[in-house]
Amino acid sequence: MRQPSVFVLLLLPVLLVTGSSPALAQDSMNRSTITSIARPERTDAGVFDGTWYYVQRDGRMALWARGNAGKLELKIRYQSAQGLESFETDLTTGADYDLSGKPARFSIEMSQADENTVEGHWFWEVKSRKASRLEEGDFTMYRAGDGRQLVMDFSSFQKKLTSQGRSGGYEGPLIWHFNKASKRLVRWEELPF
Repeated sequence: MRQPSVFVLLLLPVLLVTGSSPALAQDSMNRSTITSIARPERTDAGVFDGTWYYVQRDGRMALWARGNAGKLELKIRYQSAQGLESFETDLTTGADYDLSGKPARFSIEMSQADENTVEGHWFWEVKSRKASRLEEGDFTMYRAGDGRQLVMDFSSFQKKLTSQGRSGGYEGPLIWHFNKASKRLVRWEELPF
């Protein structure tokens, strides 16, 4: 079977978010369901420690990883492309913040981590009286390529949106590709966004 090109793998998150992928099907609740996805091969090359970044049409994200007494610690910062929403977690990978005066909560709970694989649960929720957004899913994170690519592979991912009585979103597998900026922990302003 022919492997997908790097361009397709980099474009895939944008296609999944916009709903333009041929692998999407509509279910009865007007929610896109992702039916298949290509996964890059895992490698043991490189290390998690350092600074990773991810850019997509809707925003950008940085992930800082460091080993501390044999335990992996993660910190994440997100900023939307429109500048309306941003947060930064602490090393416990959790953040409570306000979005236009509405409460929001982001967290990653790691269930397993070793030098080559991290498993965990992603949770991100924003609520108001008239609208809400909930992202939730289990993931496996690993390095790919030459060890300078980080894959966040969601075996199951749900994004539920409600606004003024309407609902939508998508569910299914999802993959994000982070690139390594440095083996050290660099500042947000130093990242090549």
